Amino acid sequence: TFSYRCMDKQADYPTFDEYQAMVYCAMANGSKGVFPFLYFDHFNSMDLRLGCDFVYETLAGIEKFLISGASTLPVNITPSDGAVDAWLKTVEGATLLIVVNIEDRKLDVTVESAGLKGIKELYGYRSEAGARINNGKLQVSLDPYEARLFTNPRMGADLKTVVSFRKELATARAALKKPGNILYLPAARQADERRGDVEWQGTGVYSLGMEPSACFFYLNDGICDGLGFYPLKLPWSIEALFRSFVAKFKTAKIYAANIEDLELWAWKAGEWMKVGEVKGNQAPVMVIKSAEEITTVKIKIVVKKSPRPEKRAEFYEVELYNE
Repeated sequence: TFSYRCMDKQADYPTFDEYQAMVYCAMANGSKGVFPFLYFDHFNSMDLRLGCDFVYETLAGIEKFLISGASTLPVNITPSDGAVDAWLKTVEGATLLIVVNIEDRKLDVTVESAGLKGIKELYGYRSEAGARINNGKLQVSLDPYEARLFTNPRMGADLKTVVSFRKELATARAALKKPGNILYLPAARQADERRGDVEWQGTGVYSLGMEPSACFFYLNDGICDGLGFYPLKLPWSIEALFRSFVAKFKTAKIYAANIEDLELWAWKAGEWMKVGEVKGNQAPVMVIKSAEEITTVKIKIVVKKSPRPEKRAEFYEVELYNE
């Protein structure tokens, strides 16, 4: 399952719900498992960084159903417009029902199967929301791209519920916006009035044949350990243009690896002015402070030296604070 956004500014990551929908749609159509395609980009989305673990923990818990040679049981969905996939199987006296909404709209459906007759209740798997069954039928309400799993008897009671996970995910998303960081813009689908108003441009040679600015939106998305990009050779520089606001700051924090000497420049009165530098750096976070407030519409970061030239220099995040 591919989860990249890189190299396409118009693309976006799947949300947690979209990723779940992809996985359980695959299960409902005969897949036995899913391998996530994980490279650096996976970790630049909190929905994927945390959500994939949640999904694969669930798959491990229902593994016996997925790999069993027992036949799946016919399921009828009403209305039958193809917007909902369902899958039902009984293994060793236990029953698992998967119902997944594959469209971006709320749906209320009736699920019916002869395999459910004789069962009076289904329990939500990793959910407190179960369902009563009447003569093999149950009603299910689904949010856009929602996947719901039901079992009988109750299973997975020791696992974190999806409600608890969503709270954890919301907290992790909110933590990306550090108080006072004027450069933060979310890379994923978090509402922000200035989204897209920081334009990055770079010079030099970049990894994977990327065009300049292909992945630079990672540099101010709040994730300080997710790879932004790496140049193939030094020296190199990168610029951030503030398209609809004027930046006012006294402190810059730059998260990187294998960078020893670095300069920070600001555009003032029609020319570049050096406002700070770091020499002999060995730390993962470089801090540049100015006694006076810097007011500018764009900045430039110039990397002059790496302590280990045989290894690549990596660039993660830039933060600006007016303090």
